[in-house]
Amino acid sequence: INNIRLLILAELNKNNNYHQSIINKIEEYKMQDNIIITGFIDSSDKVADYLRLSDLAILPFKQGVSERNGSFLAAYNQGIPIITTCIEDKKSEDGIYYVNPGESIKIVEEAKKILSVKQVYRRQVLSWGKIAEIHAETYIRL
Repeated sequence: INNIRLLILAELNKNNNYHQSIINKIEEYKMQDNIIITGFIDSSDKVADYLRLSDLAILPFKQGVSERNGSFLAAYNQGIPIITTCIEDKKSEDGIYYVNPGESIKIVEEAKKILSVKQVYRRQVLSWGKIAEIHAETYIRL
């Protein structure tokens, strides 16, 4: 575990109980040297740069991921493997691995498998412009 670095692309506010619980866990397990907290990032280009440096994105959501989620789209567009949560039964594919919300052990198991392979995925970039283009092509053919 000493060779793993966790990059938290967010600001952790000590006045927020949930954020404080994360800070407490980092201190309790003496993980300060293994965890980088970026603070608020105001540029999508900077977020993309951080993600390009990453081997894996872990995106846990209590209600499961939505393919319209900005964090999901940002990681997806960088071609890195993603572990995320889903409340419905979805098959993992194209470097996207789904687990049920709250299954932290399963997240760790998937991460170990993924990190042993280190694969980059060549996905079609998802953007609102691209989605509009696909819709326009569909309607023009009609």
